[in-house]
Amino acid sequence: MDTVHCLHAYTGEGKGKTTCAVGLCVRHAGCGGRVLFTQFLKGNNSGEIAPLSAMPGVTVLLGQPVKKFVFAMNAQERAEEADAQKAHLLRIDEAVRALRPTLVVCDELLAAIEVGFIDAGSAEECIRRWLESSEVVVTGRKAPQNIADLAGYATEMRKIKHPYDSGISARRGVEF
Repeated sequence: MDTVHCLHAYTGEGKGKTTCAVGLCVRHAGCGGRVLFTQFLKGNNSGEIAPLSAMPGVTVLLGQPVKKFVFAMNAQERAEEADAQKAHLLRIDEAVRALRPTLVVCDELLAAIEVGFIDAGSAEECIRRWLESSEVVVTGRKAPQNIADLAGYATEMRKIKHPYDSGISARRGVEF
């Protein structure tokens, strides 16, 4: 793999951030790279987990499944989830040091920052460290300025139309 490493920030209100990140995982592993894929604020049941876990060269590191949307959590649940998300970031940092992946994907890390569960400065420190040896991808609706400034790739997925607007719930195999 190349020795120049960039941060990819996939943001926006539209569908496709995770899909794009998973596609890069497949491409990177297919070219002989070592991938570490992880998610924040998700339930660990998304359709991409099983196939990524089965791919040679891909390690999937999941945190504790999130049982509720953040907006539905009470103060105690938010505090507990914040602790779990911070611990997950530390586990990822340790895994990057141990596994030496050439691509690190942190799906919804930006969402964990946006809701205040992870400090943007702490995330930046980790990302800078990971960029020494890995391409890095972060996803979420909005990137804080320090992460946006660090990005070599900044892609915004803009929703024009979505079935949810017509009352259609998220569908397994399409949205998750």
